[in-house]
Amino acid sequence: MPEEKVVMYEPPQAASIQTVTGWVGADGRFWGKDEHMARWCGATHRHCEKNPDHPIHEIRSYCLVTRKADKRSLQRCPSRNGLANRW
Repeated sequence: MPEEKVVMYEPPQAASIQTVTGWVGADGRFWGKDEHMARWCGATHRHCEKNPDHPIHEIRSYCLVTRKADKRSLQRCPSRNGLANRW
């Protein structure tokens, strides 16, 4: 077994100052290269992904206008063997 290296608290080998670049969310979390996650954690609202002209909505929710349109289009679809009507 290799012998464990002993590093004391005081010497410069114990720690060093490093400069780090990356994305940080509004809550202070560091996300490195992941801009999407930094923005997701730091934001409260966003635009609709399907239509930016729709009103903004909470980030952990969905666009109500798009959801209503999607629901109407699903209701117009013919059901396969009547399975859609069971739900």
